[in-house]
Amino acid sequence: MRSPRVLAVALGVPPRVFEEIVLNPSRHYLPPRVIASSTPGKGRRIDRPKDPLKRIQRKIHELVVAQLVFPPDLHGGLPGGSPKRLA
Repeated sequence: MRSPRVLAVALGVPPRVFEEIVLNPSRHYLPPRVIASSTPGKGRRIDRPKDPLKRIQRKIHELVVAQLVFPPDLHGGLPGGSPKRLA
């Protein structure tokens, strides 16, 4: 992208909103949530983005990640995973 403004437009976000998110990312997350794990004493921390950031993340996924094509002989690193799902 040529500039942050061009990227914001490509993602369908007003440039001022995009700039605010880039400059203050911590303001655009809800309080983290911890999900219990099967291992006692361990949990998985989930950082939950607020709506404007979540829309940007989904648009990036749609425009970039979802377009990736992997060779059929490439395998994921987690059981049941795929390189595309894990990207």
